[in-house]
Amino acid sequence: MTDLEVLKRIYKPVKDEPKIVVMNIINAVCGGLLPLVGILTLTIISRELLSNNVNLDNVLTKIIYILSLGLLLSIGEVITQNLTYVEFNQLRAEIFGHLVKKITTMDFNRYEDVSFMDRVSSVVKGVQSNNIGVEGVYHKVFELGKFLITGVALMVVISKASIYIIGIILIALICEYFFNQNIAKYKF
Repeated sequence: MTDLEVLKRIYKPVKDEPKIVVMNIINAVCGGLLPLVGILTLTIISRELLSNNVNLDNVLTKIIYILSLGLLLSIGEVITQNLTYVEFNQLRAEIFGHLVKKITTMDFNRYEDVSFMDRVSSVVKGVQSNNIGVEGVYHKVFELGKFLITGVALMVVISKASIYIIGIILIALICEYFFNQNIAKYKF
């Protein structure tokens, strides 16, 4: 079973919950667009202040609108993160309950098999922890959406300056991916 298949299997309960999927999309959009608000704020302020007819009321109005947009995006991001934390905790508790049921109803001779009990111990540790276990995977995948949107949006902004920068970034990302794949082979 490949890593991607394992992730799909672990993330299946999350995909089956429409509430979590909607919150994931909202979080991705809010968190992904938030860094662009900072860029937009600086661009508009500098453009307005460098223009020939500087109207301070106009500049302040635009700043207030942009900061209000940033505040709304921040609120949306924080609320969806906190709501999904509860949902992920509930999913982890359900998985842990299912695991405990399996452990308590398994054959007695399995308890004497040391290698099997080591694997059971690893599974229990993975389900117990909300940082490194199943819930940690849920949170990492949840965070990927906003990083993806931010990356694409920043690439669009950077490409306006020079398309060569985007090419170099893409080459660096591809190289890093292949290097990490080779390192993972030796590490594990």
